[in-house]
Amino acid sequence: MAAPGWKSLLITLALVHTSQAVMAAEVRYFRYKNSEGNTVISPAIPAEYAAKGYSIINSKGRVLEEIPPALTEQQLLEKREEEIRKLAAEGQEAQKRSSDAALLKLYSSVADIERARDRALAEIEDRIKITNGNISRLRTQREEKEQLAADRERAGQPVPERVLRDIAGIDEEIEAQLVEIDRRRQNQLFVAERFDRDTQRLKRLLGIIDEQGQLVERKAVEALRPEQLGGIWESRDKVGNRYEWIINPKGSFSWVSNQIDRSKQLILGSWGVEKGVLVITTDMRQVTAPDGTTNTSTSEEQRKATVISIEEDQFSVLMESGEELRFRRGN
Repeated sequence: MAAPGWKSLLITLALVHTSQAVMAAEVRYFRYKNSEGNTVISPAIPAEYAAKGYSIINSKGRVLEEIPPALTEQQLLEKREEEIRKLAAEGQEAQKRSSDAALLKLYSSVADIERARDRALAEIEDRIKITNGNISRLRTQREEKEQLAADRERAGQPVPERVLRDIAGIDEEIEAQLVEIDRRRQNQLFVAERFDRDTQRLKRLLGIIDEQGQLVERKAVEALRPEQLGGIWESRDKVGNRYEWIINPKGSFSWVSNQIDRSKQLILGSWGVEKGVLVITTDMRQVTAPDGTTNTSTSEEQRKATVISIEEDQFSVLMESGEELRFRRGN
């Protein structure tokens, strides 16, 4: 067992050693440039030089920390602006990811979103038809009221005030219904444009088009057989025009389009397959205008379309213009 004297000496030496280590660890110097541009190393640094940036070094000159110059008011402003822009960009990107995820959850293919668009537009069109029916009924009521008023006038009797009020009320209701139709037509355009944007985005997510909106190169279906395309096929574009393509496996076809402006088009011709590419030859084209007038031409015209996918009940073609058309088997 160590003698008490030796124990005290050991404790004292340990304390001295620890104190020296702490002092060595606390030795710090500031290295900075003064107003003359000279480098100064000092245990303290004046405030006017600290704002310009400095280095903290140890007794051996090793840099322990670099303190950058304080930002100016303009730099602070720009830094804050950059932080706000970064937060906005992150929020926008998060919203985009969420929107993309929702889009992919709703639609697994372009055909899915096109069917949803067709249903939405058809629903609006049905409501417009109902409103038009209401207008027809109101106009019939107005004619009856007008006939009643005319009969009274021919009999030399005054037209009852009630009849005149009824006619005025019917006119107001007809005007309100016409405004409603106009509102629904505007909504129809809005819905079509919204679906168009979503369809373009879905095509990008599915790898059909690139970031610039250009079609990604699509390969033709290999070993395409004419009998695969035989039958009645239907399609509808983004504004509601309807198409029916009747394909005869023996090489003839008829194409009927019904436009939303009530015009129609009938095309007759022949077709064939060359390495997954449809070669379509038009022999006769008949166009019926909305007013019922018809124009028929028999000039020969040839187009090509690449079949990029085909299933039992649907197929897709890529036209020479770059437009992709999807058809579903009809009845």
